[in-house]
Amino acid sequence: MYTAASRAWGPAMSQTVLHQFLPGARSGDAITDQALMMRRWLRDMGYTSQIFAQHIDSDVETDILPLSRHRLAPDETLAIYHHSIGSDVLDFLKRRKFQLILIYHNITPPEFFAGIDPLMAYQLRLGQAQLAELQPITRLALADSSFNAIDLRVAGFQKRAVLPITLQPRRYDIAVNPDLAARLATTEPNLLFIGRVAPNKAQADLVILLHFLRRVRPAGHLYLVGDRGGTGYDEWLEQLTQELGVAEHVTLTGKVSHEDMVTYLKGADLYVSMSEHEGFGVPLIESMYLGLPVMAFGAAAVPETLDKAGLLFFDKNYERLAELAHLVLADEALRRRMIAAQHRRVQAFLEPKVRFRFEAHLQNLNLRRPKRRIAVVVQRYGEEVNGGAEVHARLLAEHLLELGEVHVITTCAMDHHTWANAYSPGEDRLNGVAIHRFSVDAPRAPDFREKTTALVDDDAHTLFDEVQWIMDQGPYSSDLLDFLQDSYHFFDLFIFFTYLYAPTYFGLPLVSDKAVLVPTAHDEPYLYFPIFRPLFHLPQAIVYSTEPERELVNKITNNDHVRQVVAGMGIEPPPNASAARFRAEYAIDEPFLLYVGRIDEGKNVPELIDYFTRFRDETDRPLKLVLLGRLNIDLPARADVVSLGFVPEQVKYDAIEAAAALAMPSLYESLSIVLLEAWSQATPVLVNGWSDVLRGQIERSNGGLIYADYDQFVQAVNSLLDNDSLRAQLGRQGRTYVMERYQWPGIVAQYRLIFDAVTGERQQ
Repeated sequence: MYTAASRAWGPAMSQTVLHQFLPGARSGDAITDQALMMRRWLRDMGYTSQIFAQHIDSDVETDILPLSRHRLAPDETLAIYHHSIGSDVLDFLKRRKFQLILIYHNITPPEFFAGIDPLMAYQLRLGQAQLAELQPITRLALADSSFNAIDLRVAGFQKRAVLPITLQPRRYDIAVNPDLAARLATTEPNLLFIGRVAPNKAQADLVILLHFLRRVRPAGHLYLVGDRGGTGYDEWLEQLTQELGVAEHVTLTGKVSHEDMVTYLKGADLYVSMSEHEGFGVPLIESMYLGLPVMAFGAAAVPETLDKAGLLFFDKNYERLAELAHLVLADEALRRRMIAAQHRRVQAFLEPKVRFRFEAHLQNLNLRRPKRRIAVVVQRYGEEVNGGAEVHARLLAEHLLELGEVHVITTCAMDHHTWANAYSPGEDRLNGVAIHRFSVDAPRAPDFREKTTALVDDDAHTLFDEVQWIMDQGPYSSDLLDFLQDSYHFFDLFIFFTYLYAPTYFGLPLVSDKAVLVPTAHDEPYLYFPIFRPLFHLPQAIVYSTEPERELVNKITNNDHVRQVVAGMGIEPPPNASAARFRAEYAIDEPFLLYVGRIDEGKNVPELIDYFTRFRDETDRPLKLVLLGRLNIDLPARADVVSLGFVPEQVKYDAIEAAAALAMPSLYESLSIVLLEAWSQATPVLVNGWSDVLRGQIERSNGGLIYADYDQFVQAVNSLLDNDSLRAQLGRQGRTYVMERYQWPGIVAQYRLIFDAVTGERQQ
């Protein structure tokens, strides 16, 4: 049997039109809903996509087109056909000479309608016959369930797989009809079944069950929600309710709106299905999603749909089932266990998972998606996050939008010290970029720093110790890793930021043949850990921020055979930075050195503060040190050391404009973004020469001064304060350097070449 993981088969296809065809369409119909959702997926992928049907109810005619409206496009050779009943649509598709992706939704055995609805029985027999006709022109057949796939196997379909009906949570997370909800509250406990009133749905068995249940407990109401069908079965049901004395306790609602259907689901106490034939059973998963306990007769695909969630029975012993229903209604502990199991089961039917499988099937048909789709994987993401790698990732994601659709895969963490879940899990959007956030499994170990010191000092530590260290460091999110694995076919390229953290270490190997690594590496003890060396050999390309970073990684990991470029990031000068505005807002009149970034030991800020305070105490020159960023250390109680915390971008630009120089004390940098931002505003910089990256940037740009100890710090600060022309010259040279090397058009062009190279090799 074909699966989503199978090798691609058939010739590559590049059509840009992919339409769906149905025998009929009506609102509230599971097949119609699935087709509408698939149309959205196809359009998101870049296809021109419509839905055409032979019979269209008036309530969906704005969304569905009649067959007569179809016009064959020049490159249109493949179409999607939803098959569940006989119709003239197959002849239409044959005349168009289409190859098909068949979505098989099962055909109800016609015997259920013999003598009740002859026309329906005929259409079902025709559907069974047409299934065999579809086989020669079908490139791939997808069934709602493994049960349905049996029909495909018997009919001779070689390329077949299972693609379940999809649950769209947003369709159920809506307000209820208040009037209907109030009525339901007066008839509790409420039993519910949703489905067309028809013999195969066995609503009569539910009426009998209610009769026995009311013997056990003198309360309860049965709601049968669904089109009454017009075959006479509904009238027979009403007669049965009279004979059993439950007519006042059974409601046949007829067809209802989506809002009312959700209200019934939320107002019910137990969902019961006695259906004799279900190819899937959409109301079962709707009930499970909304926390409604389910009891179901194990006919056809029902055992597969429930999969050990809910209560499954195979014998319609009404007395025993009434006792079981009473137990579910009365035992809160049992209800909680059922609801928890159903919640776990329904995750398999949520839209992202099914959509990923659908796109995987299309890719394995060698059907090339018209629109590129890129994923950026980074440990934290958001405008509130001020880490250098995270800012780099955010700006790159926004600029890559010109190459295609961009998604960010990240955690819910904001604070890199704890990885505490600060954002809500789920989907979000920022500046045109789709964001997928996942909860961190556990916070960073409180003794992580001590563990790190012990590991670095222990030359005899093992690879297992290093793996545990990565887990302890985090942020580890099993949901994020599951998403990466599930979404392999959904994305054309995965760009991983920062070699050091769990999302990259554990995530990149899952998608290595589509992966690009932006390591943001610097000369730190962890880079030398043996466990990281294979990571630098796995991606299809590595993008370094600076030449020293590339040389360092090549030397340590011996990975110079991997495709690699130095691209960095683009820097755009702010249009309206104002030194006067900053000085007025914060009442700072003196010259000042500016530091921007995390205010912690990892950035060597304590040394900067020590050098600055010694300089001030020894020289008494009018100078302040202004710190912008999240404060993670204690500061001396001095008026000349000013911490403003995390500030808006405009305040940062104003501060850079006003500063005598930007100070960068860090020992470990792969690329200092704020350094480039300062140069873009012609502000000189003062950097720690023990950082190869920072020293290299100064040597190439001539945009600042270097210090390696306190004496050199004093000399550099005095030079900047005493010589305005020197300060201006350094700033101009820095700006020239940025304008020549760090502009987004050139950087995006580099990524375009990487994208084309990686995707081109994979298609070969």
